[in-house]
Amino acid sequence: MNNIENGMCSSTHVIASKTAYLIGIYEQYFWDQDKENRVFYREIYEELDKNKHARIARNLSILRTHILKNWKKINNAMRYDNALLENMGEELIPAGCFKALSDDGIRLSKARRLVDYLIEINVLIQDRINNCKCFFFFFLNWEYLRDIFIMPGGRTEEGTKAASNTYYENKVSYPFQIYINWTTRLDVNILNSDAKFLVLLYKNHGDCFKDICRVYELSDNTRHRFGQQPTTKVAGLRK
Repeated sequence: MNNIENGMCSSTHVIASKTAYLIGIYEQYFWDQDKENRVFYREIYEELDKNKHARIARNLSILRTHILKNWKKINNAMRYDNALLENMGEELIPAGCFKALSDDGIRLSKARRLVDYLIEINVLIQDRINNCKCFFFFFLNWEYLRDIFIMPGGRTEEGTKAASNTYYENKVSYPFQIYINWTTRLDVNILNSDAKFLVLLYKNHGDCFKDICRVYELSDNTRHRFGQQPTTKVAGLRK
């Protein structure tokens, strides 16, 4: 029995935490080091939040998810009340997204149709997500990870409609109901650990993640048994 199977090692949560930040999972789910059983690392959230490229990817992803999630209400407000997307209530679009994007040099056009906003956001994400490649380890297939940010057919009205329907029909299966591009059956806990995420990510591309040992480290219980201090370093901030 190896150290992974006998519980001496546990999966890291570095890649999962970075991915969670970029796709727009709520800040409240990123916990400090003193929290037991934390999945997403608060220190990684804070580090990425200092980076312009990471903030842009996150805020665009947040906007996209909330447009998909609240499509009917937002679309009706725009059509019948001439409301602007940036002026929607907090219950539809999180406050601060537009200002944060503007502060980082991203200003969305004043589109008349909601689908045009969605296409514009998709184009911006697709054109900019490669700026985030440097946050991840060399052994990770970046193209596989990049793909989860790219809405299939997201530059066309037909493609966005198809992707929107897929999301709406399976919303509860998405991690924290956040939109990602995923072709195989979704697991709501896909980001539960680096090991689980990478195994499923590679499987989603018909591949097998073979570097599993790279995302495991000695568990805190094991460290305690051997008189070592529990892990407190910001392990995932190295690239």
